[in-house]
Amino acid sequence: MSDIFDEINEDTFWVYECVRRSGLTNMYDSARIRVLCSAYCDEDLNKEMILKIMRNYDELKRVYGINEPRWFQTSLNEMKEGEE
Repeated sequence: MSDIFDEINEDTFWVYECVRRSGLTNMYDSARIRVLCSAYCDEDLNKEMILKIMRNYDELKRVYGINEPRWFQTSLNEMKEGEE
């Protein structure tokens, strides 16, 4: 079994977190998550990746969730403004 940190890197976690914090979608709506990630964070998260992050969220947050990347707040604000 592979280590979750080999499969989900820090940038991927923060892209997921940006969508989650935006409150714009149900986090089980993988199609909508993919659209938001692609439009505002220039990354494509597939359903498998989304589910892995959800299953391992606490562990990923503990390791990756200490410092938000520089792009995070800008992308989050653009996402919220673009979807109003």
